[in-house]
Amino acid sequence: MIRARFPVALAARQRGVGIMETMIGILIGLIVVVVVYNMLAVAENYKRTAIGTADAQITGLMSQFMVSQDIASGGNGIASGYNDLITCNLDEAGGAPTKETSLKPIPLLITAGTGDNPDSFIARHGGSPHVIWPVPFRPVDAVTDTVVAGADIQVQSPNGFLTPAKASLPTSTNPYWAVAVANDGSNKCGLIGIGAAAPATTPLMDDSGEVKLTQVAPKTTIAYKGVPQNAAGTGAMLLILGPQNGPGAATRVRYDLNNGQLRSTNCMFADGCSNAGAVPVPIAQNIVWMKAQYGIDTNAVLPNGTLPGRFECWARPTNDGDCAIAGSGGWAPDEILKAGQGGVPANLLNRIVAVRIAFVVRADEPDFRDPALYRTTATTIDGVTGTRADQYIFNCPANTDADCPNRLQIPAGATGSGKVMEDGWRYRVYEMVVPLRNALFAGTTPS
Repeated sequence: MIRARFPVALAARQRGVGIMETMIGILIGLIVVVVVYNMLAVAENYKRTAIGTADAQITGLMSQFMVSQDIASGGNGIASGYNDLITCNLDEAGGAPTKETSLKPIPLLITAGTGDNPDSFIARHGGSPHVIWPVPFRPVDAVTDTVVAGADIQVQSPNGFLTPAKASLPTSTNPYWAVAVANDGSNKCGLIGIGAAAPATTPLMDDSGEVKLTQVAPKTTIAYKGVPQNAAGTGAMLLILGPQNGPGAATRVRYDLNNGQLRSTNCMFADGCSNAGAVPVPIAQNIVWMKAQYGIDTNAVLPNGTLPGRFECWARPTNDGDCAIAGSGGWAPDEILKAGQGGVPANLLNRIVAVRIAFVVRADEPDFRDPALYRTTATTIDGVTGTRADQYIFNCPANTDADCPNRLQIPAGATGSGKVMEDGWRYRVYEMVVPLRNALFAGTTPS
């Protein structure tokens, strides 16, 4: 009898995997997973550090670029009217203007933050496409030299308000800003709107070069007497600042920080930043500190009545005695607004020839294990003593307070303490010095 042996032999050759081999395979797999995930975590950490540093660099450079543009333009279209605008000590109602509504020729006005809080500043400049100096009020229709409140104004400056085809440059949809200066000893000035311009008919514009301007809100609230009557040159003056909207618009821009965000606010309104239209616009995030200081020309006035326009020292926007000028109490906003009155030199604003600004920018991601990000008095989450030294802005190679005038230490502290430079975070400092070329121009031009 023949028996089939093949199934028996096949069964003998089949072998399974035991529990030991299974557990070893699982263990190896788990080790591989742990190693891979650890490598991914390390790689991700390096990637975040690199990206965070790059983001901080981009943020700092972009902030520098945008802010420096407005600072460098400070005083444009305003400095040329310095001798008239310096008399703007009061508004039309006789009240003292604020740092936001003042019409004095201030190219840049810095407000110091209290304690460790960041500073803020306002940059001002005009955008007139043609005439950038004050022009006198003329007799309206050759009848009266007094302009009643809110009425038409006649000036001798066609190029400032009309195209070559005699079409009005200011329109009802895009009016112009202008400053009316009483220039009669009252020290009153007003920011007004011009909504239309037309060739004067009496006298004829082609003969006299005079144009008639229509006011729009805000309008003058007092009467202005024009046409200088004597050698002293008294009589109302008008300085055109340019369009209210669009390219080349006149601006009064405030830069400040709010919850680590750099913002700009256009405060070019009669009531300044309190106007409903003064809406902050975000520029960049993760900027945790901003400080600014004035570069002052403390030299004596030259025999021809001008200033050398040469930087001499840095002054904080306070009344601490920095870069002292005879007759001035310091460089806080309230003192700067006194320029030209109460014994304060009229050339005080022209002495501000530069500004330096520092930004402290934070990366997006923390690293609580890097000792270089902790002060020597603090430790990482692993208990490693920190190695971060004190850091300063406006520093110099000597690294001392005596040799580096007005350098500032960046406040450091524990995470969540509200300090500027918190433990466990990376920061970068960006500094820039911007010359105020329009202030230099005004200061070196004989009055």
